[in-house]
Amino acid sequence: MKNVMILSAGTATAWHIAQVLQTYYAAHMRLVACDINPQYWVHTSVFADQFIQVPPIKDPAYRPTMLEHIRANDIDVLIPLIDDDIGCFSNDDPDLNAMGVRSTAPSAKSVDALSDKGHLTETLRQIGIYSPRVFTAAEQMDPSKRYFIKDRIGCGSRGAATVSGREAIELVAQPGKVVQEIYYGPEITVDAVLDGKKVYTICRERKEIKLGVSTKCRVYFDKDIQSILERLTKEIELPSVFCVQFMKDINGEWVLIDLNLRSGGGTAISAAVGFQAVRFAAAGWLGLPRNLAWLKRPVGGKYVVRTYQEVITQ
Repeated sequence: MKNVMILSAGTATAWHIAQVLQTYYAAHMRLVACDINPQYWVHTSVFADQFIQVPPIKDPAYRPTMLEHIRANDIDVLIPLIDDDIGCFSNDDPDLNAMGVRSTAPSAKSVDALSDKGHLTETLRQIGIYSPRVFTAAEQMDPSKRYFIKDRIGCGSRGAATVSGREAIELVAQPGKVVQEIYYGPEITVDAVLDGKKVYTICRERKEIKLGVSTKCRVYFDKDIQSILERLTKEIELPSVFCVQFMKDINGEWVLIDLNLRSGGGTAISAAVGFQAVRFAAAGWLGLPRNLAWLKRPVGGKYVVRTYQEVITQ
């Protein structure tokens, strides 16, 4: 029996992970859910054996408080989900390692290289993977063109927008923003799983997005994207489950525009057609056998629509 702690329990990503854990692994683990909101405002609390309300991550007390909760609850597996938590609790964190805690995040080196959107482009280009040009100075841009902006460290599609060249020139000086050249839709999110040797992928063509999360998708397999991610995973350490965004350039070539060091809010959409990325990864976290039959890819693709569920939390 392992004690598992999931952070940012109020997110769509946490809901899917907690649901999978309780559906398939309830006999093998005890789940502790953490969030800054009270339990009655957190949907994932209905799957948790214990709920803890914690300080905001920007609070100086956050890390020491979390380490104390991790110690007090004898946590074996820690699941950080937002970029700040992934950076705070990497898998080589000395305090976690001293307690024997396994973080599902990658190493601090990988977090620095991939979570920051500016560093991501540099990292990808060093290993020969096509990524967006990042503009660092006003004189590099044309006021008559349009550009894409996003938060340097962000979650989902929040903070992302297409702006005029004049707006981009003003934004490029802001430390929290990244200005990039524009690419072309549709935007593809790829759910990816590593088994230690090989990467397995499935694509979600995002037809509708609400609050940064996919709600309507065409789910299919793409051999060219599979090949790109095989190259990526040979060059850099990644977690056992992660998701990647692609778009195309003017010549129809795939461009890797973003990478999340965790499963996504829309990963449950892929699970609906049989590609159960979280189930596969969670078995590894818990030291249980994994089955490639859980990673089915539909022939010809499927269309999946997300709806909502009402949850009584108290």
